[in-house]
Amino acid sequence: MKKVRHILNILLSSLLAVSVLSGCGAGKDGASGSGTAGTAETTAAKEDSSLSEYTYMASFTTSPENGDFYSCEIADGLLWSQVYEEDGNGGSVSILKGMDPETLETKSQLTVGDLVEAPAADEAAGEFVNTYLTDYGFADDGTMYAVICVYQYKEGSEDYKNTYYLVHLTKEGEVLSSSDISEALGEDGYVNYLEIDEAGNLYMAGDGKVVLVDSEGNPSGTCELSDWPNGMFCYQGKVYVMLYGESGPEAYPIDFAGAKLGNKLEGFPFNRGSYRTSETTDGKLLEYSSSEAYINDPASGKGEMLFKWTDLNIAGDQVQALTQTGEDAYMAVIYDWNSGEASIANIKKVLRSEVPDTKTLTLGMLYEDQNVTSSVIKFNKSQSDYRIEIKTYYDWNNDMAYEEAITNFQNDLTGGNPPDMIYFGNYGMEGLDFSTLQSKGIIVDLNGFIENSSEVNLQDYAPEALDAFSADGKIYGIPTTVIARVPTGKASILGSEPGWTVDECMDLIEAHPEADILDYTDRSYSARILMGYSMERFANFETGEVNLNTPEFKKVLEFLKKQKSEIDYAEYESMESSPKRMEAGKILMMENSFSGPEDIQMYEAMTGGACFIGYPTMDGKPCYGLDFDGACMITNNCSDPEAAFSLISFLLNQEPDRFMYGIPSNLTAREQYFEKYFTPEGSIEGNGIGWDDWEYTYHDVTREDVAKLNEILANAKVMDPHFNEIYAIIDEEAQAFYNNQKSAEDVMEIIQSRVSLYINENR
Repeated sequence: MKKVRHILNILLSSLLAVSVLSGCGAGKDGASGSGTAGTAETTAAKEDSSLSEYTYMASFTTSPENGDFYSCEIADGLLWSQVYEEDGNGGSVSILKGMDPETLETKSQLTVGDLVEAPAADEAAGEFVNTYLTDYGFADDGTMYAVICVYQYKEGSEDYKNTYYLVHLTKEGEVLSSSDISEALGEDGYVNYLEIDEAGNLYMAGDGKVVLVDSEGNPSGTCELSDWPNGMFCYQGKVYVMLYGESGPEAYPIDFAGAKLGNKLEGFPFNRGSYRTSETTDGKLLEYSSSEAYINDPASGKGEMLFKWTDLNIAGDQVQALTQTGEDAYMAVIYDWNSGEASIANIKKVLRSEVPDTKTLTLGMLYEDQNVTSSVIKFNKSQSDYRIEIKTYYDWNNDMAYEEAITNFQNDLTGGNPPDMIYFGNYGMEGLDFSTLQSKGIIVDLNGFIENSSEVNLQDYAPEALDAFSADGKIYGIPTTVIARVPTGKASILGSEPGWTVDECMDLIEAHPEADILDYTDRSYSARILMGYSMERFANFETGEVNLNTPEFKKVLEFLKKQKSEIDYAEYESMESSPKRMEAGKILMMENSFSGPEDIQMYEAMTGGACFIGYPTMDGKPCYGLDFDGACMITNNCSDPEAAFSLISFLLNQEPDRFMYGIPSNLTAREQYFEKYFTPEGSIEGNGIGWDDWEYTYHDVTREDVAKLNEILANAKVMDPHFNEIYAIIDEEAQAFYNNQKSAEDVMEIIQSRVSLYINENR
């Protein structure tokens, strides 16, 4: 149960609000720092005509102690943050720390559990108590208000109790007053955000309302909200609550006396992606998103972008708070989820001439992947010769349509003007598959770079990972992690041995009319199961041979005709979970992603004895799907391929991060990954997992589990890259057969002709 408690604590902490660094009445203290410098160049035009002479730079101070940073505030020269520290029993303790902003050394520390009287827990009887901070703030007199939750629960019971306290205390931890506010919050109430206005009134937002308490600690009513609050901030003496509207965040002032909302703040936000806001020293708003920071003046309707986070070597999703520390100076609190490292970035505007010149290369991505962004930032910080700039084609924060972004990306890639590098994600490039990029010469072979590299050796990587981006003896990219996609069913139905042909698959499905193939499966998905990994039988891109007017394909068409044309999701709402339906024989298979050896035992238990049957193939040999995290590739337009390969080498040689999902492609890292399961720290004995109404408790991983997963990986491959395009032709022309307007033979001849033309044009 200890591991479950620790997971619970992490989940609780993830619900905490990420706040701005100052409230309505809090002081705004300057801070300076030292460390690795990054640079940023603003791309938004200011009214100041001298902007072209300036840019932004960031200096970093790293915390001497790793730990999660939540709910940051500045008060009386200290940076305050809630952190979680292990309690020595597999759980964690909520701590409120006050730190020196320059060094991040702890100057004051308050244990949240000591600020309220929590009931004792009889752990031997399965009783547990967690005490944690939901939010806090500072009044003008320097005292602190904190909302603290005491969470009581018992192992094996669905019953739990949350008790909320509003605690008024000094920064030294002396409790001035404490009151139980649970009744005011209501059943299942919660406090996400706490703000204090200039008069000392308190505003506590959460669960669709804002609970109001006056400066004397007296309840003063409740302001009902139309939706869950997404933040609060102070602006020109008023407290505003953020709600999501049709086009993004909206802000409304809270009328304390009337316990109601005022009119929407016009001109807010400057960018619809802004999700955190604080007031600047000159009465404007400092807003930031995961991509950029902005200054906004709603009163005048004017705003500007200050900087992009990546230009400062900062991953935007790791920014916990941002505040202004002086004229054209800002401080950001950063927490690296992967390394557990906390740091401060002091950002200031400097003369452009102070920024050292570096060679810049562009990495193109359809949309931002924060893991890639974080890795690129580490690369930029690791050396001073090159700088990798990420170019994303789609950003939901702006008004560009997704389809337009895809078209722009495709046009750049195929129109002779691709970026220096591209990041090929797991689901391709939305219409530009790997084989197209390779066959058109858009990406370049890495073999020459690898042969001259002392850091990348192909023998160090699993064959299935290398095969993902290989063609004609050339290799174009190496994914860092892989995941196996495994159709699985009962051995009593599918047999004990994996692997089957397309005919065997269709025959077994038709022999069990009482069962669905999979949950949430329609005609197109059935076709993917049947043909996605056996496409060479029907349309071979290498030879140009097409066999879509044969008796074998007619059998496939006739089978697909019997399947649902589209998924009716409503019919699944009242159904049992997929595991329960598998147990009852109502579905024949489940298509699951295997990212660790524990998945072997789970699906063995779910099926009562599993057959990891895989996808049907031409020869009936075992075949599984291969997913991957993605890979960087060098384009034929790269201005410095050697520099680009240095990024690829850097990415491949990074230590796996603690939130890594998937199995390392590097064989040494993979062996270490599996070996961790056989250590006390990596034991999963007693951990549980739930899937709707199905639950399972793990036992420790066995060597047999690892061996089975390795065998699956050895037979995993990427789905035929041309399946989607070829199936689109099949589905379009086959409609006449499905609707009894044409014979199978007639539509097969049309399909044969169109697919042959497609292959000849794209080979």
